[in-house]
Amino acid sequence: MLVLNFLYFGAGGLLVCLLYKKHKRMEEKEYLKKFGREVASRRVKLDLSQGSLACESGVNQSYLSEVERGKANPSLLYMKKLSAALGIELWELLKF
Repeated sequence: MLVLNFLYFGAGGLLVCLLYKKHKRMEEKEYLKKFGREVASRRVKLDLSQGSLACESGVNQSYLSEVERGKANPSLLYMKKLSAALGIELWELLKF
C-alpha cells in the first residue's frame, strides 16, 4: 500500500506531492524478522545454543542474537557461515 504525504509551500499554495516510502522500510524489516526466525528455528531443532552456533560458525554471539531478533541485516557471507554451521544450504534459510 502506498501512502502519500502532501506538503504546502508558501502563500501561493504550491502543492508538492512526496512519495512516502515507510511501507518499503517495514517490508524490509519483515524480511529480516523472517530470516531471523528461520535461523533460530533451525538452531533450536538442532538443540544448539546461540553460543554454540556462534562458535561453530565463527560469528559473534551478540550479533547472532540481533540477527535472530530481526534487528540486524547480515551480509551474504555471514548468512553462508550460518547455513554451513547449521548443516544446510543457504537457500534453505531464505525460503520463507
